[in-house]
Amino acid sequence: MNLQKQLLIALALLTLFGTTACRRSSTSNEGATAVPADGQERQHPEGGITAAVETRFFKGSIGNALDLQMKLVREGEKLTGSYFYQKIGTKIDLRGSIDKDANVTLEEFDSGGKPTGVFKGLWKADSDGRVEIKGDWAKPGGEKKTAFSLHQQPVEFSGGVEIISKQVREKNKKQKYEVAAAYPQLTGSVDPNYEKFNQTVRSLINRKVSDFKKEMTPSAEDELAPDENPAIDESMGSDINIGYEVALAKDDLIGIEFTVSSYSAGAAHPNSYTEVVNFDLKNGKSLKLADLFLPGSKYLRTLSSYCIQA
Repeated sequence: MNLQKQLLIALALLTLFGTTACRRSSTSNEGATAVPADGQERQHPEGGITAAVETRFFKGSIGNALDLQMKLVREGEKLTGSYFYQKIGTKIDLRGSIDKDANVTLEEFDSGGKPTGVFKGLWKADSDGRVEIKGDWAKPGGEKKTAFSLHQQPVEFSGGVEIISKQVREKNKKQKYEVAAAYPQLTGSVDPNYEKFNQTVRSLINRKVSDFKKEMTPSAEDELAPDENPAIDESMGSDINIGYEVALAKDDLIGIEFTVSSYSAGAAHPNSYTEVVNFDLKNGKSLKLADLFLPGSKYLRTLSSYCIQA
């Protein structure tokens, strides 16, 4: 890895310069967890050979709903899985198939097994093996169609480990603010380091929500002199929204990028920024910028020079 790539990885951890979660270079089989069920290989509908079973994770949208996350297990032409909306978290079961021309049909079902919709689209893999599925979603028997788009995420957990979405939602009518925060949690592992990651993320989100609510609580001085405060439109309110992207998820490392946006009633414009959690699941600790460099090295000076030149 050359110096420029090292610096780019370092920048991923440096929120001072606008952070994004660390990523690694794609490989030909990145993003797919292949688990041969019977030791045999099958012909892939697009040509070539595929393992008996492969699990892929997707992120995408249906119409204006931008926070859809989906898990698909492919066994030959058979597809099974589930999806959920990040801000809701309730899983919706999926069953379907992919034909020899890579046409995908996925029926969705509610908790009682009643069909609630169907996805019809095209399965397309790029040169790195990452899959994209695009098409239309519709209610059972419905004529109205809504476009959907799914892009494979770099999730490569083994052993049944999954990422689920948790939410913090609150609405305070008296103080006129709303909280909508989504954050990832790992399930399916008894490894205590995975729970350490969960605790780290929960603490981060709880702290941000708590800080926002403190800002929304009027001080004693404000309550004693309400007439001195500028008038605020009754229709306006304050809010904080937190979403996340999975930059990388492997058995030994996970990187999450959080997008935080907030607005205070009466302000000219909202605020937004990103913050990352890069967690070493093998050793059970968060990775900091200094962890990428030798002790005593003047890495901040090097990063500063690089950013100024860029």
